Amino acid sequence: MGPPGSGVSELLKHAYDRLFYEQTAIIPFYFALSKSDKTARHTAQRFLHQFLLQTVAFRRRDASILGWYPDISELAELAVPADGHWIDRLVEANARDHAGDDDQTFVQTCLTAQVRAAASGARVFVMIDNCHVAARSDEMAERFDTIKAVHRGSSVPYILAGRRRFSFDEPTGERLVLDQLSFAEAT
Repeated sequence: MGPPGSGVSELLKHAYDRLFYEQTAIIPFYFALSKSDKTARHTAQRFLHQFLLQTVAFRRRDASILGWYPDISELAELAVPADGHWIDRLVEANARDHAGDDDQTFVQTCLTAQVRAAASGARVFVMIDNCHVAARSDEMAERFDTIKAVHRGSSVPYILAGRRRFSFDEPTGERLVLDQLSFAEAT
């Protein structure tokens, strides 16, 4: 956590880049909560899409995929065979739940994508940024609580990041508070 402009997001993005380019064992996943997400369904769908997009790009060792913005069905086709079974299940669940009216099931399916991947043997490291956006509304706070609950109940390592005055309500987590970093410190 840190004040606005302290470099928390940049630190996470650098960690993501290092994990993406310098090793092949752990899938890095960066997701930023956004005040433009108006509904839980939209946040969840964006979460699932970003997770599959970043996973496929990482597994194929092709960062250019991140700029294509392929849809979820295309991502399933691009997935490496070792991940195909669990990615196909997520895509099928997404199509089935997306067509239905049960928002809670849809949201749960999307927000547990990284846990489902881990259950299939994929090693994932999750970075959730802009958590302070959860303070904007009760609905966003509920989405953030769901994300925390998913991770608390899994073996998937994760980082929650946001502004320092935001209450993460994570009694067991370690805290790292960043102050304004000089250019040399940020580097």
